[in-house]
Amino acid sequence: MKKIVSIAALVVVLITSVTLSASRGFKASNEGTYFITSGCISCGTCAGHCPVEAIFEGEDQYHINPDICVGCGTCMDECPVGAIWMAEAWVLIRR
Repeated sequence: MKKIVSIAALVVVLITSVTLSASRGFKASNEGTYFITSGCISCGTCAGHCPVEAIFEGEDQYHINPDICVGCGTCMDECPVGAIWMAEAWVLIRR
C-alpha cells in the first residue's frame, strides 16, 4: 500500500510540473529533454551546470526550455533534491 501511495504522489508532482511548464508555452513532453518538478527549491544549482543555458529562473522555481535543452542530463545529476526528470520518463509513468 505504501508503494502505491508513493507512486501516486510522484505522478501528481510530475503532472503538476508538466502542466505548469505547458501553460508557459513549453512542450513538456519532448522526448530526450528534462523538466523541473514542483519539488524545486530554487537553489539554482542546475542552471549553473547547464552547458547550453536552457534553465531559467521562474517566479516560484526554475524551468527548462525544451527547445534549447540538448538532453545531456547534467541538470538531473546536479540537482540536490532530485526535482529534475527526463520528460520521456514522465510519459512512461503516465501510460
